[in-house]
Amino acid sequence: MTATPARRLAGLALDALLLVVTLGIGWLVWSWFEWGHARTPGMRLVRLHVERGDGAATRGRMAAREVLWKGLALLAGLVSFGVLWWAAAAPVLGRRRRALWDVAAGTDVVGTREVERGTVRRVVGRTGAGAGLVAVTAATALLAVMWIPASATVVSNVVTGERADELTGTPATARCTELRPEGRVETQGRAADGATLRVFTIGYHLRVSDAEDYATYRDRMRCLMEDEVVPHLEPGQPALVVYPEDVGLPAVALGARGATVRAQAEGPLRAVSPDVPLALAGALGQFNLGYGPQIAAYQARFGGVDPRKQAMLAATDTAVRSFARTFSEIASDYGVYVVASNNMADYRVTTDPAEVAIFADPEAQPTDRAYVATSSRVTNSTFLWGPDVVDPDAPDYLTNLLAKNEKIPLTPLELDLLGLDEGPATGPEALENAAPVDVAGFAVGMATSLPAFRYGYPFGDRPAGFDPCADLRESYEACQDELGVEVVLQADANPGQWPAPGGHGEYQPLEWMGSVWRQVADPTVSTRYNVTPMMTGNLFDLTFDGQSTISERGASGGGMHLVGIDAAEPEDGDEWRVYAGDKSEFLVMSPWVVDSDDRDELRATAAELAGGSGADRENDYVESVLWADLVPAE
Repeated sequence: MTATPARRLAGLALDALLLVVTLGIGWLVWSWFEWGHARTPGMRLVRLHVERGDGAATRGRMAAREVLWKGLALLAGLVSFGVLWWAAAAPVLGRRRRALWDVAAGTDVVGTREVERGTVRRVVGRTGAGAGLVAVTAATALLAVMWIPASATVVSNVVTGERADELTGTPATARCTELRPEGRVETQGRAADGATLRVFTIGYHLRVSDAEDYATYRDRMRCLMEDEVVPHLEPGQPALVVYPEDVGLPAVALGARGATVRAQAEGPLRAVSPDVPLALAGALGQFNLGYGPQIAAYQARFGGVDPRKQAMLAATDTAVRSFARTFSEIASDYGVYVVASNNMADYRVTTDPAEVAIFADPEAQPTDRAYVATSSRVTNSTFLWGPDVVDPDAPDYLTNLLAKNEKIPLTPLELDLLGLDEGPATGPEALENAAPVDVAGFAVGMATSLPAFRYGYPFGDRPAGFDPCADLRESYEACQDELGVEVVLQADANPGQWPAPGGHGEYQPLEWMGSVWRQVADPTVSTRYNVTPMMTGNLFDLTFDGQSTISERGASGGGMHLVGIDAAEPEDGDEWRVYAGDKSEFLVMSPWVVDSDDRDELRATAAELAGGSGADRENDYVESVLWADLVPAE
């Protein structure tokens, strides 16, 4: 059965659009991959393919059709103001739907076999041409919205010589005031005699608007340093600044390719349901369109990339220019140690013109380099940068990197929705991943959220003969203790309302004590400090919330507790009651939105804060910065 005119015209229009917005080279790379499936990129989107005789056209036949015969039609169109092009294309409206280049190549364009067999609902059929035309028109419009601004950015940068990632200097005070969220609270700290390291937690309030462009993202992170860290630095004393988990997440929506995602985050479709995250899924779909050429190139390069993570893989160049550059430069410019995390692939630097044209962010064009993923692995990685160069031969923004940790285990959200890759669970690579690194004389280890809860046994009840490093999916934190970690850096982005049931079905702040307090209180381990910054804010259907803390084994403070756990309640399970009440181990703790221990009141407030609530309090979470001095062991 031949393709309908609507689908043929839509496929032609999409290929023309893609050719323009990818500057030709991206379209050619994507096409080489698609030719192996007997289709063009535009045909893929409208479910068409090319046949010759009784079988699918070969890649060689597709190359002749597209480059030779269609190329000749294109040249004829250029010298005739488009007249001869459309004359060659017009026969697609005829009975056989064959353009002149099909006649020359001996090919036919038909609906995909899966569509014609009925195993997938047809986009267009004999009785559904109108609906199909609407569908492909909408797809074309969406592609234009996503890609034409990016192409316009490239053209503008080429003409003016300006690049959006050319960033220098410290943001002005006025810029920091502009970017400061209303919910930021006063910085809290605790000094100590004999301290040799001061640590800071950055409880960043996530906003998708922070990724309007490179300058906005970079200034937002540096303004936190300028406003809340620099005034509390102690001359001559090293400082370690810990940003939360996923602090690089907004950068995926950076620039023209993320414009519709940023608009959605501010509009009525910002949230649908936390149980069925349709708004988030829609945003992920837009990312896949925005990064379409890079996705196709990586699919062709690595083959079989999980579509759930392909947009994050495709955004490698953008992640390096935004996330890696920002935090590497914060460490060197301010003379501090910096910890930050992002979902991204390992990368290399390329100056090959073809790779630069395909992979470099349009916002950075014209440029002589691009940052290219070295494999299809995308991990939730936490990075530790220092103030000085440690490896001058490393790729850009990794020359001052001291350590990188790949999260293990991952949460169901990361595994099922995002398709991320876990770090190593067993063997020498797992031990190296969990091992400490020296920071100003302290053995510092990274445990990004979930791993910090994994001991393999209940509080204080370690089994005889227990092997803490047998499987880090089960006993990550017990293994870190075995490896000699003194200070656990628990960069965190908790995806859920704070005063709500956690992963074990218990009240979440009570469960959270199984990491931030247990590490410095459980008698079966000897960890000395826990440093936990918590990200807050709504990301479409997801809520990130919590309270940042710094705790110390043996501290003699007045006692503090997370909201709603001033005492155990009847609903709390027996295993969790040890975590209730004031604990002297907390040195500093950020407040929550309301100061209350009434769990019903806390839950009602959380519902108002959630995305899509429409309440005055929607997304009015706390942004906080904490600091405390660490003292070496005697």
